[in-house]
Amino acid sequence: MRTSALLTFLLMPVVAIGFEVVGTSGARAEIVLDADAPAPVVHAAAELRHWVKEITDVELPIGDGKSGLPNKICLTVSQEVLDKYPQKSQFLAGNDGFGVSLDGSVLYVFGTQPKGVLNGVYELLFLNTDIIWARPNLEFGTLFTKRSNLSFTVTDWVDKPCYLMRGWQTRYGATDVEFNWAVRNLSNWSSYSTMKTQPLNDKCGMLKEAYFGHNVTGLYITPEKYFDKHPEYFCEINGKRVRPTGAHRSQLCFSNQDMIQDFIKEFDRLVDAWPGSEMYGVFAEDNYDRCRCKSCEADILLPDGKVLKSDSSNFYSTRFFLFVNQIARHAKQKYPGIKVSTYGYFFTEIPPAIPVEDNIVILLCPITKNVKYPVTSPKNKTTFNKMQGWLEKTSNIIICDYYGLTRVYPRPADLSVAADYRYQYERGIRYTHSEIMSDGVNRTDPERDLGIKTWDGNSIYYWVMSRLAWNPYQNPYELRQIYLNRVFSEAADDVKRYLDITEYVWHKNGEPSFWSTEPDHSWNTMCILDLVDEAKEALNRAKSRKLSDKSRKMLMALVKGLEDNPVLEFNQLRKEIESNLQSHPEKYVNLLKNSRFEELRPIVEGKAPLDWTVSVFEHWNFWKDFSYGTAGYSTNETDNSKAASMTGVEHAFYIQTLPVKEGEKYFTRCKTKLEQSPDRAQLTARWQDDGHRWVCVAYNRDFYPHEVKYGEWQEYKGFFVVPKGATKLTLLLGTRNAKGTILFDDVELYRIQD
Repeated sequence: MRTSALLTFLLMPVVAIGFEVVGTSGARAEIVLDADAPAPVVHAAAELRHWVKEITDVELPIGDGKSGLPNKICLTVSQEVLDKYPQKSQFLAGNDGFGVSLDGSVLYVFGTQPKGVLNGVYELLFLNTDIIWARPNLEFGTLFTKRSNLSFTVTDWVDKPCYLMRGWQTRYGATDVEFNWAVRNLSNWSSYSTMKTQPLNDKCGMLKEAYFGHNVTGLYITPEKYFDKHPEYFCEINGKRVRPTGAHRSQLCFSNQDMIQDFIKEFDRLVDAWPGSEMYGVFAEDNYDRCRCKSCEADILLPDGKVLKSDSSNFYSTRFFLFVNQIARHAKQKYPGIKVSTYGYFFTEIPPAIPVEDNIVILLCPITKNVKYPVTSPKNKTTFNKMQGWLEKTSNIIICDYYGLTRVYPRPADLSVAADYRYQYERGIRYTHSEIMSDGVNRTDPERDLGIKTWDGNSIYYWVMSRLAWNPYQNPYELRQIYLNRVFSEAADDVKRYLDITEYVWHKNGEPSFWSTEPDHSWNTMCILDLVDEAKEALNRAKSRKLSDKSRKMLMALVKGLEDNPVLEFNQLRKEIESNLQSHPEKYVNLLKNSRFEELRPIVEGKAPLDWTVSVFEHWNFWKDFSYGTAGYSTNETDNSKAASMTGVEHAFYIQTLPVKEGEKYFTRCKTKLEQSPDRAQLTARWQDDGHRWVCVAYNRDFYPHEVKYGEWQEYKGFFVVPKGATKLTLLLGTRNAKGTILFDDVELYRIQD
């Protein structure tokens, strides 16, 4: 029996004399199903037959046990078999775990849930062959060794998951290929889980939920139906009710009781349209918009008699949950047993000052967590405190993380994931899923190529994290080694050396790794640390090894990230440009206006795009997510000039937008001064289209110095290329979670000609 310090998850597999599946004469075992086998068990039989044939070229029959073959593999959820193995069955109650038991010539794979049998089949194959579902790619993503004979020697164990929900939310929706990769790596939730009609959900026994995603104005109180007659239902900003648009779906006026009554009517309509789901989503839109009407801004009288002021950090979260609680109370009365799901995200990541109804499920999204460190690290104090606050409110929490939004640089977040999964599990959290980049070669979405490149460098970490969601008490280093051995065989040590280098660089650079990590800084740090040649040598050794066709394709996909790398090419160009800027400044034109913050203007609200206001500086806008903190100008003591400043803001930016064209190359830099640790500043490039919509999010670029310093001016700089679909560059100077003062000055942007 294998145990952790806290609990047992797995009764150790017993290695027995081989149970013959395929012999020299062909099939030696029949796959047996009950006459009333549920769909996931039927699918489990098809999957077992498929992969045995892929490995051996022999197809096992599926039947009722009368084939005449000497051995039988019985896949079942029948009570008769569960009663036959009472200890294992008790262990499996209420989860999608599985048991495997050998009784003479019959090998049983069973569970209390049909999905458990499917999981058992995948693990039976995983432990008895060298198969690995390494990535979703159909051409080379599944690797195994062909053989003419096959016997199962691991035939007696039971296993169950820590997390009752495990899975991946694929950007722009999953494909069948990505869905199957997740299921074969034991996920029971995916982007398909949120679809009303998706046959694969029932076929594989997946969890399902209704109306997932930002939707209060996109689905319930839509502007098309309500704005003209009831503009008061919508956000008031700068004295005007704002109509949500496709480019910017603003929030609702959450204090408006008439709106809430209409919202409940829409909720009922949508429940009727999607009956049978256990969970229905009511989610705020994806922004920090806050209704500024008198009712929404009025002090809130709390149940304990205290008054919550509008400048409190949890004020808007409280306002929102006063609204959601009303929906949940209605649902509890009219639809007993269903849950109402909602985000703990942006302004609601901060727990409200009121209790939440016990049928509300919080999808907690730690978007500012630095995944270089576990959530318990002092580096993640803010996120930790928010999570602790929610744990004090409710046990109905789903952790919705961002571990798979990695970009092209290898991001070894699996170590922090293991620690986070253990911590969350030990505090009663049983549900988790994460966003992930796509790996679909047939996709047409704008991030198709970026997703494939991301998987090229990060497949190993995605695979390890999938395994950890089942059991976070596994050793992630051992899981990595399993992946390396099965995927890269003779080249495993060489690939490991390359990944050790990239991991060292990732930890050495001065960049925190939030919901999505900008890769350029890590590649630049590799150059600064003079490790590019050593990384190339490791991969060159790997390329020299004898490898299978699939292993070599997996390797070359990884190699592409280093060899076909514009950042490494730009590193030499950067040195030349900086030298030229110093020796021939007249050849370069700074495209930014008021780049030294010398031109001031009175602050005039409401003269800029919806989600930011005019700043004190000409040509610069300013945005922040909460009312507290200040912004303005200070003095750059090096030359007594003005500098842009911000103090005590949690999330804020100075902003300037310029027209650009696809493929253009730019160099940017600015001077920044941080007052106190651990405050961080950032120089960011984001993208818009002609309709002022944010686009190409995966191509956002954040620039940081290699080593962050305090109390002195420091240069932030970087290169970027305008992605397809972008017509405007938005340059942002800002911070996340700053307590002290941050200064910006001498901002430069140059177009680099080929």
